[in-house]
Amino acid sequence: MLINYRRHCLALLVAAGGLAMSFDAIAVAMPIDRFHLYFALIGLLHATAIAVALRVTAHWRRRLAFVAIAMALSVGAPYVGLLAVGAVPLGGDTARFVAVYVLASASGSVAYWLVTRMFWFPHLALSSVIRTLSWCVAATVLSVIAGVVGSGFGSRPDAVPGDLPTVVWWIAFSLSLWVAERQLANKPLQPTSGVGAPGHVHRIVSAARG
Repeated sequence: MLINYRRHCLALLVAAGGLAMSFDAIAVAMPIDRFHLYFALIGLLHATAIAVALRVTAHWRRRLAFVAIAMALSVGAPYVGLLAVGAVPLGGDTARFVAVYVLASASGSVAYWLVTRMFWFPHLALSSVIRTLSWCVAATVLSVIAGVVGSGFGSRPDAVPGDLPTVVWWIAFSLSLWVAERQLANKPLQPTSGVGAPGHVHRIVSAARG
């Protein structure tokens, strides 16, 4: 498999802990608003967790480009949700908030999957993006529900950590990659060209008989 998932999970664990413990300090030190900083960090941290876990030898510039694009996609994802919700009238702030969250999750997962495939997994079936999309959206919805229930439907301070949606989304995305890689590794080779291809063998046999 292309990713060492034990190393990747360890990197994600460190990233989640670092995000939870040090975001406030980072926000104070950085000349950027908390909203953009947070989404830039969650893109940077997950992409870095992939980059450091790759089994292939890739130039650091390629890894750095991957991380930079992931950061940009992460920052842009909420705006996709905001623009989409702005174009469709929805009643109530709660419904609009959930819709923005879900649409940002969906658009972010698809864009990030495409970039990840382009950089590292060119042989992944395009259909596997559906799994990534559905799992990431499900993770977002479940984390929102957990937040609502944890706060007693708004009656008390939120008992669910604010970083939970991010961490659960990370897990869903990485798990979908792991499943896709497992399926690719277990798929039997089907030669389509060259000496081993069935059509080539058929032509050789036909010529011999002729």
